[in-house]
Amino acid sequence: MRIISVDPGTTSGVVIAAYKPASKTIYVISHGEVTMDDKENALEHYGEFRSWFSKFAPRRTPIIGLIEGVVKSGHLSNDKYNQILSYDRASLAILQTGGSLKEIQPSINKRAVGEIPTQLKGDHVRDAYRLILSHIGGAEDYEVVEE
Repeated sequence: MRIISVDPGTTSGVVIAAYKPASKTIYVISHGEVTMDDKENALEHYGEFRSWFSKFAPRRTPIIGLIEGVVKSGHLSNDKYNQILSYDRASLAILQTGGSLKEIQPSINKRAVGEIPTQLKGDHVRDAYRLILSHIGGAEDYEVVEE
């Protein structure tokens, strides 16, 4: 099973992994960040998510998309606005891979249990990995394989 995990924001963390339930092992296939540029249009930003996801999550493989929930009420700062845009664009890109989408609330994600690979740099990428840990209930092992 392939897992696409996104921590949306002005800088969105992305982790694409394979999970083997029998061994409770997460194989990190790709990871990095998608950054919104103020000059970038919506189609280009969405296209970054879409091309990345379609490259590493082929249609023949069952896909689960995980995305951290965003607060869509209250004061609408520029950061919150960008987070909502990233959430919407990443969600659409995940669904267009043919996969399912599950939203995980930040309060649940903060309680994820498991070791985070040292190769995963940056808070946003690490938060995207925590979404995977939250979804599967922890992992006993991991391997960064980078296809």
